[in-house]
Amino acid sequence: MSTESMIHSLYNAFNSRDFDQGAALIADDALWVNIATGQTFQGPEGYKQFVQGWSGAFPDSKVDVYKVIVANGYVVVEFHGQGTHTGPLQTPAGPIPPTGRQVDIPFCEVYEIKNGRVVSAHTYFDSATMMRQLGLIS
Repeated sequence: MSTESMIHSLYNAFNSRDFDQGAALIADDALWVNIATGQTFQGPEGYKQFVQGWSGAFPDSKVDVYKVIVANGYVVVEFHGQGTHTGPLQTPAGPIPPTGRQVDIPFCEVYEIKNGRVVSAHTYFDSATMMRQLGLIS
């Protein structure tokens, strides 16, 4: 499987809620960092915790990948995440109760790939836009 196909499989796994399929693409010692919140997650179980956090807060969420750049063992992906906030959104400051509002958030993720598996991922997203769309800030 090519690196680009592998990355698309990761996003397809999110959209289909097949988190075990996604976790199979993550190295045991991989580190996943959510830059906006400062949270870190490790290995396949950390990956599952990360994506289940999003899917729990936005059960109808889907991601729409529109750019994938592969070079020298790294992959950069730009995508939009859309969904309705009907579950608690877990944050380091505590959960944000459901607002019932829809969001459309731009994301960028940077992956390091070794031996066909993700060894690191850094997730960047516009948290201020998300908070505005949720009605939490103006």
